[in-house]
Amino acid sequence: MSTSISYDGIVATVRDVFPDGLIVPNLGTNTAALMHNGERDEEFYMWGAMGMVHSIGLGLALTAPHRTVVVLDGDGSLLMGMAGMSTIGAAAPPNLLHVLVDNQAWGNTGGQPTHTARGVDPAIVARGCGYRVVERAEDEATMRAHMEEYARQPELTFLHLKVGFLDIPRPPEDPDPIGIKTRFMRACRASR
Repeated sequence: MSTSISYDGIVATVRDVFPDGLIVPNLGTNTAALMHNGERDEEFYMWGAMGMVHSIGLGLALTAPHRTVVVLDGDGSLLMGMAGMSTIGAAAPPNLLHVLVDNQAWGNTGGQPTHTARGVDPAIVARGCGYRVVERAEDEATMRAHMEEYARQPELTFLHLKVGFLDIPRPPEDPDPIGIKTRFMRACRASR
Protein backbone atom coordinates (compact mmCIF):
# COMPACT_ATOMS: atom_id res chain seq x y z
CA MET A 1 0.00 0.00 0.00
CA SER A 2 1.42 3.35 -1.01
CA THR A 3 0.83 6.08 1.55
CA SER A 4 2.68 9.06 2.90
CA ILE A 5 1.26 9.06 6.43
CA SER A 6 3.68 8.01 9.15
CA TYR A 7 2.88 7.07 12.74
CA ASP A 8 5.17 9.86 13.95
CA GLY A 9 3.23 12.26 11.69
CA ILE A 10 -0.08 11.12 13.18
CA VAL A 11 1.21 11.59 16.73
CA ALA A 12 2.69 15.03 15.99
CA THR A 13 -0.44 16.24 14.20
CA VAL A 14 -2.90 15.01 16.83
CA ARG A 15 -0.85 16.53 19.65
CA ASP A 16 -0.40 19.80 17.76
CA VAL A 17 -4.02 20.27 16.66
CA PHE A 18 -5.51 19.03 19.97
CA PRO A 19 -3.00 20.03 22.70
CA ASP A 20 -5.63 19.67 25.43
CA GLY A 21 -7.47 16.74 23.86
CA LEU A 22 -8.03 13.43 25.59
CA ILE A 23 -6.36 10.83 23.37
CA VAL A 24 -7.38 7.16 23.48
CA PRO A 25 -5.28 4.85 21.26
CA ASN A 26 -6.03 1.20 20.66
CA LEU A 27 -3.57 -1.38 21.91
CA GLY A 28 -0.43 -2.12 19.96
CA THR A 29 0.93 0.16 17.29
CA ASN A 30 -1.03 3.33 18.07
CA THR A 31 -0.27 3.12 21.79
CA ALA A 32 3.40 2.33 21.11
CA ALA A 33 3.70 5.24 18.65
CA LEU A 34 2.39 7.68 21.24
CA MET A 35 4.53 6.30 24.07
CA HIS A 36 7.71 6.32 21.94
CA ASN A 37 7.10 10.03 21.36
CA GLY A 38 6.84 10.82 25.09
CA GLU A 39 4.02 9.90 27.43
CA ARG A 40 1.34 12.45 28.33
CA ASP A 41 -1.19 12.38 31.14
CA GLU A 42 -4.04 13.12 28.68
CA GLU A 43 -3.42 9.86 26.81
CA PHE A 44 -5.04 6.61 27.94
CA TYR A 45 -2.70 3.90 26.65
CA MET A 46 -4.50 0.65 25.97
CA TRP A 47 -2.80 -2.70 26.43
CA GLY A 48 -5.98 -4.75 26.35
CA ALA A 49 -9.68 -4.49 25.54
CA MET A 50 -9.18 -4.94 21.80
CA GLY A 51 -12.19 -3.70 19.89
CA MET A 52 -13.33 -1.40 22.69
CA VAL A 53 -11.28 1.77 22.24
CA HIS A 54 -13.97 3.66 20.33
CA SER A 55 -16.58 2.68 22.94
CA ILE A 56 -14.27 3.96 25.67
CA GLY A 57 -13.90 7.17 23.66
CA LEU A 58 -17.69 7.48 23.48
CA GLY A 59 -17.96 7.20 27.24
CA LEU A 60 -15.34 9.91 27.69
CA ALA A 61 -17.01 12.19 25.14
CA LEU A 62 -20.38 11.86 26.88
CA THR A 63 -19.01 12.41 30.40
CA ALA A 64 -16.61 15.24 29.46
CA PRO A 65 -18.53 17.22 26.81
CA HIS A 66 -16.23 20.23 27.31
CA ARG A 67 -13.18 18.20 26.18
CA THR A 68 -12.22 16.99 22.71
CA VAL A 69 -11.80 13.22 22.64
CA VAL A 70 -9.63 11.73 19.89
CA VAL A 71 -9.80 7.97 19.41
CA LEU A 72 -6.87 6.46 17.51
CA ASP A 73 -8.34 3.14 16.42
CA GLY A 74 -6.76 0.38 14.37
CA ASP A 75 -8.45 -1.58 11.61
CA GLY A 76 -8.23 -4.90 13.45
CA SER A 77 -9.55 -3.34 16.64
CA LEU A 78 -12.37 -1.57 14.81
CA LEU A 79 -13.39 -4.78 13.03
CA MET A 80 -13.54 -6.62 16.38
CA GLY A 81 -15.82 -3.99 17.93
CA MET A 82 -17.73 -2.64 14.97
CA ALA A 83 -21.07 -2.81 16.84
CA GLY A 84 -19.94 0.14 18.98
CA MET A 85 -20.02 2.39 15.92
CA SER A 86 -23.82 2.27 15.76
CA THR A 87 -24.07 3.47 19.36
CA ILE A 88 -21.58 6.25 18.64
CA GLY A 89 -23.60 7.31 15.60
CA ALA A 90 -26.85 7.30 17.58
CA ALA A 91 -25.34 9.34 20.44
CA ALA A 92 -23.44 11.64 18.03
CA PRO A 93 -21.25 13.52 20.53
CA PRO A 94 -19.76 16.48 18.66
CA ASN A 95 -16.60 16.35 20.77
CA LEU A 96 -15.58 12.90 19.44
CA LEU A 97 -13.11 12.51 16.58
CA HIS A 98 -12.76 8.83 15.64
CA VAL A 99 -9.54 8.33 13.69
CA LEU A 100 -8.99 4.95 12.04
CA VAL A 101 -5.31 4.20 11.44
CA ASP A 102 -5.75 1.47 8.81
CA ASN A 103 -2.62 -0.53 8.01
CA GLN A 104 -4.69 -3.45 6.70
CA ALA A 105 -2.92 -5.82 9.10
CA TRP A 106 -3.19 -7.50 12.48
CA GLY A 107 -0.14 -5.76 13.92
CA ASN A 108 0.07 -7.62 17.23
CA THR A 109 0.09 -11.08 15.67
CA GLY A 110 2.55 -10.72 12.81
CA GLY A 111 0.94 -8.56 10.14
CA GLN A 112 -1.66 -10.94 8.69
CA PRO A 113 -4.17 -9.06 6.46
CA THR A 114 -7.37 -7.77 8.02
CA HIS A 115 -10.65 -7.56 6.13
CA THR A 116 -9.88 -3.96 5.14
CA ALA A 117 -7.22 -5.48 2.88
CA ARG A 118 -10.01 -7.55 1.32
CA GLY A 119 -12.37 -4.69 0.52
CA VAL A 120 -14.26 -3.99 3.75
CA ASP A 121 -14.67 -0.20 3.85
CA PRO A 122 -14.97 1.21 7.40
CA ALA A 123 -15.79 4.71 6.08
CA ILE A 124 -18.96 3.37 4.46
CA VAL A 125 -19.82 1.62 7.74
CA ALA A 126 -19.28 4.87 9.66
CA ARG A 127 -21.58 6.76 7.29
CA GLY A 128 -24.21 4.03 7.66
CA CYS A 129 -23.93 4.20 11.45
CA GLY A 130 -24.75 7.91 11.45
CA TYR A 131 -21.39 9.64 11.83
CA ARG A 132 -22.01 13.26 10.78
CA VAL A 133 -18.74 13.69 8.90
CA VAL A 134 -16.73 10.92 7.21
CA GLU A 135 -13.38 11.78 5.61
CA ARG A 136 -10.35 9.97 4.21
CA ALA A 137 -6.68 10.87 3.99
CA GLU A 138 -3.67 9.22 2.38
CA ASP A 139 -1.16 11.99 3.06
CA GLU A 140 -0.26 14.06 6.08
CA ALA A 141 -1.33 17.41 4.62
CA THR A 142 -4.86 16.12 4.00
CA MET A 143 -4.92 14.48 7.44
CA ARG A 144 -3.96 17.77 9.10
CA ALA A 145 -6.52 19.72 7.06
CA HIS A 146 -9.31 17.37 8.17
CA MET A 147 -8.24 17.56 11.81
CA GLU A 148 -8.02 21.35 11.70
CA GLU A 149 -11.49 21.52 10.11
CA TYR A 150 -12.82 19.32 12.90
CA ALA A 151 -11.19 21.61 15.50
CA ARG A 152 -12.91 24.62 13.89
CA GLN A 153 -16.33 22.98 13.58
CA PRO A 154 -16.58 19.95 15.85
CA GLU A 155 -19.20 17.36 15.09
CA LEU A 156 -19.00 13.59 15.27
CA THR A 157 -16.33 12.72 12.70
CA PHE A 158 -14.75 9.55 11.35
CA LEU A 159 -11.35 10.06 9.70
CA HIS A 160 -10.02 7.05 7.77
CA LEU A 161 -6.21 7.15 7.43
CA LYS A 162 -4.45 4.69 5.14
CA VAL A 163 -0.96 3.85 6.43
CA GLY A 164 1.67 1.27 5.63
CA PHE A 165 2.34 -1.61 8.00
CA LEU A 166 5.00 -0.85 10.58
CA ASP A 167 5.77 -3.07 13.53
CA ILE A 168 6.58 -0.57 16.28
CA PRO A 169 8.17 -2.32 19.26
CA ARG A 170 6.64 -1.95 22.67
CA PRO A 171 8.17 0.82 24.78
CA PRO A 172 11.35 -0.21 26.61
CA GLU A 173 9.56 -0.35 29.97
CA ASP A 174 6.39 -2.31 30.51
CA PRO A 175 3.50 0.06 31.11
CA ASP A 176 2.06 0.57 34.57
CA PRO A 177 -1.70 0.14 33.97
CA ILE A 178 -2.71 1.56 37.37
CA GLY A 179 -0.38 4.54 36.94
CA ILE A 180 -1.69 5.19 33.40
CA LYS A 181 -5.31 5.04 34.63
CA THR A 182 -4.61 7.30 37.61
CA ARG A 183 -2.76 9.93 35.56
CA PHE A 184 -5.45 9.87 32.88
CA MET A 185 -8.29 10.24 35.41
CA ARG A 186 -6.50 13.22 36.91
CA ALA A 187 -6.10 14.77 33.44
CA CYS A 188 -9.79 14.19 32.68
CA ARG A 189 -10.78 16.09 35.82
CA ALA A 190 -8.43 18.97 35.07
CA SER A 191 -10.13 22.16 33.96
CA ARG A 192 -8.75 23.31 30.62
